Amino acid sequence: MKAGNEIDHLAAEAKRNGHAETLWLMLRNAYFRAGTPEDGWDAMVSCFAGMGIRAVSDWQRINGREVEYVLLTPKRQAE
Repeated sequence: MKAGNEIDHLAAEAKRNGHAETLWLMLRNAYFRAGTPEDGWDAMVSCFAGMGIRAVSDWQRINGREVEYVLLTPKRQAE
């Protein structure tokens, strides 16, 4: 799996601004659709980790529905 421009853009935004966020479903459908959702999540976390970015889950309520977001922040040097 090769990361696309959106992955690079999100990593750069997280490094520049100290954080970035996106919908997990968008990343899953575009880049991390192989295997189970858990496999996709692990691949996404690993992909961002290789770029020095920490990815964590955050659930938000939008129009009465729970939607999963991915919050991205730069890794600290000690991590």
